[in-house]
Amino acid sequence: MSEEAIVHYLSENPDFFLRHPQLLGSLKLDHPERGVISLTELQLGKLRERIAEQQEEITGLLTAASYNEQLFRIYADLYVELHDCKTLADLQELIEQSFLKQRHISAFRLLLNPAVHPQEFDSNHHIDLRAFKKLQMHRLGGEGCYFGRISQAEKQQLFGDYALVNSVALVAIGEHAQLGILAFSSADASHYTPGMDPMLLELLCRMIAVILPEMISHCEQD
Repeated sequence: MSEEAIVHYLSENPDFFLRHPQLLGSLKLDHPERGVISLTELQLGKLRERIAEQQEEITGLLTAASYNEQLFRIYADLYVELHDCKTLADLQELIEQSFLKQRHISAFRLLLNPAVHPQEFDSNHHIDLRAFKKLQMHRLGGEGCYFGRISQAEKQQLFGDYALVNSVALVAIGEHAQLGILAFSSADASHYTPGMDPMLLELLCRMIAVILPEMISHCEQD
């Protein structure tokens, strides 16, 4: 009798071992790691492996849920505290305190659009007009956000020479980045990746777009 015939027979008769339970204890299998074992031992081993895999999956889900809850709380607190910001310095400090304490974030910049705000309020918020337009066109495009890697020249323009930048999040402030860009960098190359959900960052930028013009107006008056 061929192996195919045996496989076919057992598939057609799933109660075979129920009708012949004595075979379960007597069948011996040559295991590459454990030597000769019974069919029951093999089944128990497979069951233990599956349980271990499920435990690992559950641990991963719990870790992700904990991280997502922490992230949501950071954003929720930030949304409330934004209304107390009166100056660009206040806004810069608030976002830095909220995000830089996360181990994955290595640097942050709030960049003003130099075409709309040519005055250089602070080097922290200034970028060359040509470099800004390249980011608008090649990184943000029509999406309003970009997650992933950038060139060495872009790293230097955005974050300087000393920040560890292996992945970035760039989000437009205002339609087509009319007001500016919010830029985050991470030392972790897998932290910001294409296809990420931008909802929380986009909401943050919408709120910043509401309060930013008044802040800039105060700076110009001063």
